[in-house]
Amino acid sequence: MRTGIFAECAREPELPMKTASVIIDNYNYGHFLRKAIDSVLEQKRIPEEIIVVDDGSTDNSAEIIRSYGDRVIPVFKENGGHGSAFNAGFRRASGDAIFFLDADDAMKPLAIDTVLRKWKPGVVMVHYYMQVIDAQGKPSGVYPSKVEGLADGHVVSQLLETGAFPTTLTSGLAFSRDALDKVFPIDETVFRQAADGYLVRAVGIQGPVQTIDQCLAIWTRHGANDSRIAPDYDGMLKSIRRQMMYMKNELGEVPRLAKQFGYEAPARVEDRNLKYLYYRLISLTMDPVGHPISDDSSFSLWKMFCQARLKESRPFTQKITGTVLASLVFAAPASLSIPIVRFRMVSDSRPDWVKTIDRFRRYLKIYHSNI
Repeated sequence: MRTGIFAECAREPELPMKTASVIIDNYNYGHFLRKAIDSVLEQKRIPEEIIVVDDGSTDNSAEIIRSYGDRVIPVFKENGGHGSAFNAGFRRASGDAIFFLDADDAMKPLAIDTVLRKWKPGVVMVHYYMQVIDAQGKPSGVYPSKVEGLADGHVVSQLLETGAFPTTLTSGLAFSRDALDKVFPIDETVFRQAADGYLVRAVGIQGPVQTIDQCLAIWTRHGANDSRIAPDYDGMLKSIRRQMMYMKNELGEVPRLAKQFGYEAPARVEDRNLKYLYYRLISLTMDPVGHPISDDSSFSLWKMFCQARLKESRPFTQKITGTVLASLVFAAPASLSIPIVRFRMVSDSRPDWVKTIDRFRRYLKIYHSNI
């Protein structure tokens, strides 16, 4: 038996997060659901709880969930949306670390073990990269791109300045239960969708976030994702305005959260968020009459975008590229600027030869990311 210093050396390091709960939110994704649940059951480190929330599905989801017996904790409820499903799942969760997983996505086998082992003391949120696959299961990239990256450390100053920080989507997130306790329940009327956008802000303002530079989840882009930008003109406009609504709700929470956690509430953070400004500029250019923000003008949006873009800590070439694109939307006729925006934002709209080059580039990224 080892004693003294040898016992100290042999002892396992104390982990900040000892237990884990996974909350799977599902609505009419029965054709994906089994893969999501199996991916959690096949973890090297199986969580203490796998909570599957069915948000009033009308397909075969309930049958699939019941087929797992006591291996999962089922929560069946009337349809209420993303925030409502998160609330229902969190009420049943007791783990130190809470993972969220959309039912059309999956976890890689080492996800939970890696996150719990690497979780640093004091960290309130861990996020990681996701392998992107298409509806047929073919790899098509990494999200977010390594160029965009993920935030690491304290993000409060950036959050208060721009209303956001570099992070990812639901299936690439794990939170400290203690931090979530302070910001649940989620407002279900506001966050019928994009509840993850609320959580990253509500938790990120409380302490440091941590990046794990690995692909630990799989994001399925099947064509019906809520974040998809449609390629046709009307569909693109509708998609942009849907994203604007989500961002308005998310950015609207920043002043309230700042006050809750003792920071000075920012003034008009929505006018310093690049993505929101860009979407507003596109919306106004495509359809001035139907644009939902009455006091917007093309010049003011362009000016605020350029100011915010030049303040970013990005390579100069990226700053210039973004500024040029915004300038095209502002100055060029819609018949010229919108096709350019569509080409850049919507991969489905690109010619086949460009898609071939994109696929080759994604292959190289996947290869070098050791997926």
